[in-house]
Amino acid sequence: MSFLYEWITNIILIILLATILELILPSSGFQKYVKVVIGLLLIIAILNPLIKLFSVDLNDRLASFQVESSLIGDDQVKSLLENKKSEIQASIDAYSLEQMAVLLKQKVEVQFEEQFEKRLKDVVVEDQSKVGSDESHWVVYVTLESTESDHSISVVKEVTIDTSDSERLEEDSVHLNEIEQFLAKHWELPVDQIVIQGEGGS
Repeated sequence: MSFLYEWITNIILIILLATILELILPSSGFQKYVKVVIGLLLIIAILNPLIKLFSVDLNDRLASFQVESSLIGDDQVKSLLENKKSEIQASIDAYSLEQMAVLLKQKVEVQFEEQFEKRLKDVVVEDQSKVGSDESHWVVYVTLESTESDHSISVVKEVTIDTSDSERLEEDSVHLNEIEQFLAKHWELPVDQIVIQGEGGS
């Protein structure tokens, strides 16, 4: 704050000096030179903060930078670099898996809806490769939903649970097997890498 006060004071003093000299000196050729000198002084006073900023000794700056960098050990620098590298790699992998899921969904969604009268609500690809293994192992989680567009609230019907209804369960499992086979064929993946879930995640 004192620097700003001093800077403004210098500018005001030079302007006052210029005004006084203009009043004292007679109007002659000499007055032109005085005005030029005072103008130069005023410019220097105004640019004083910039002059001080650029007059900082670069050797001092470099020495302080070297001291700061020497305080951080090589091991710390390496670990920081490794952490950043792994963070960047993880974000790239996540983005790649997300794009892969989008492409898989787009590849089959129209034909799938026509054949099974169900919609692929969500497709998520997870990389479940073991750490240190060269082989990549992806699992594709598929969430299905009905193609019925009516989302209005219907009257609750009476629910009856029949534990002997094994035919329905077999029919559902056959239907799921067909869906798995269809997806495995079109995605060129083994069936065991596809997990089908209902709307509730079951």
